[in-house]
Amino acid sequence: MPPMMIFKRKQMSELLLKGIPRDTIGGVSENGWRESELFIKWLEHFVHHVQPSEYRKVLSVLDGHASHKLQHSNSNQNILVSFKGESKWQVT
Repeated sequence: MPPMMIFKRKQMSELLLKGIPRDTIGGVSENGWRESELFIKWLEHFVHHVQPSEYRKVLSVLDGHASHKLQHSNSNQNILVSFKGESKWQVT
């Protein structure tokens, strides 16, 4: 799946995406974090490339960031699971 690159700046320039892998998308935010609008852009990009269907459902596991708490309707093929914001993960 092609990635999404987020740049810490106010305006997007296509020059930022020059020479990157095909179908990569980009976005900008003043703090460099993926905020609500960028999350929706990423989610639409994800669904476009993964193409979940009634017979090929996708489980997306997300952290508890506020931008992930949006209601985004793309039917029930992409199941979003979000953990509490303070959840800590440890790989052993």
